[in-house]
Amino acid sequence: MSKISITVFAVLLSLLVLNVYADQMKQAQEAGKEKEMALLDLFDSKCTKCHDAKTSQILHEIESGEMPPNIVKTMQRRENSGMSLREADRIAKFLDGPTLALLETECSKCHNPYRILAACRAGNISKEKIKEMQKKGAKVTDEQIDIIYDAVK
Repeated sequence: MSKISITVFAVLLSLLVLNVYADQMKQAQEAGKEKEMALLDLFDSKCTKCHDAKTSQILHEIESGEMPPNIVKTMQRRENSGMSLREADRIAKFLDGPTLALLETECSKCHNPYRILAACRAGNISKEKIKEMQKKGAKVTDEQIDIIYDAVK
């Protein structure tokens, strides 16, 4: 009887631990999505008040030969930017990251940048929908589909 009790206790304890772990993973994923959405909102509020979302990074790189961190810091120092140093760093990392590059190079071939931003906020695009776009000619790998999906889910 005591071996059965110990086994049942061990199984119940294992289930409890797995349930807690699954809950923590879900919370971490939700926090990651909130962080990505906060970055999109920050980019939208600080950068697109003066620049078109699709072309601002490309134009600055062509004009200045600089990469996003330096460009954003230059913009941050402008009087009307309303951007803190911390916000500038976050925006620069966002601009330098794979998500925006994919959204710019592939998604914006067919979609308006504001539509892309709205889709990211709404979170209503399925991975299957992105794969359909891949079949229609978007040059993205399956790994890149995962990156795009994580940004818009």
